[in-house]
Amino acid sequence: MQAIDFLTLYRKEKCTIQVGGSDQWGNLTSGLELIRKLEPEAKVGVMTCHLITRADGKKFGKSEKGALYLDSNLTSPYQLYQYFINVTDDDAIKYLKVFTFLSKEEIEEISHNHFDNPGMRIGQKALAYAIVKEIHSEKIADEAVQMSEVLFNGDITTLNKKQLEDVLGDLMIEVQGEKMLEDILIEIKAATSKREARQFCQTGAIMVNSQKVNDPQMVIKKEDALFKTYTVIRRGKKLYFLVKHI
Repeated sequence: MQAIDFLTLYRKEKCTIQVGGSDQWGNLTSGLELIRKLEPEAKVGVMTCHLITRADGKKFGKSEKGALYLDSNLTSPYQLYQYFINVTDDDAIKYLKVFTFLSKEEIEEISHNHFDNPGMRIGQKALAYAIVKEIHSEKIADEAVQMSEVLFNGDITTLNKKQLEDVLGDLMIEVQGEKMLEDILIEIKAATSKREARQFCQTGAIMVNSQKVNDPQMVIKKEDALFKTYTVIRRGKKLYFLVKHI
């Protein structure tokens, strides 16, 4: 199929060079052989480039799980930002050289600061911001940073509905009707029993829509939900649940 694509592009668009990843060598040369057989006078060629791989050794591509897309409807700017802010330290510097238009001097400075300050993820932040800015816009990149910071440090209620869905959509759990907080905690598996749910509340471990709640019998209602749809529950510092009222 790829060989026929090359032949068609040669005939219709005068395309004489095909570029592909190093894993596509067989497909590329098949195209060469087909064109030379059917168009003996054609002067065509192919070239390959090294594959850009992830930390697990797998390539970036639509055939791989967790593929990234430029289309914001397929990969939101926030998801794109989160992907690159979570790469390894070594990959962060490598990807800065491959995916961004930062100068050599800028990347060297980022790299120096990155490895001098382990744990601050300087390289990852620079990488994620630069990519989202280049693909979408500076404004959207700033929003992605804000959304990321809100999730870990700020007030989740400052996000609009789409931002909330982008940030916590993968954690969405549907809940029907009005229920007490302790029952919802069990239903969404934030607690294993009413006793544990009450303990979480009484020790200040539960937040509902960014407000600490100590009463396990507080009734969670759709009317009180964010956008009349969602209730955000956080247990501890990092464990989030997005309750969708149906």
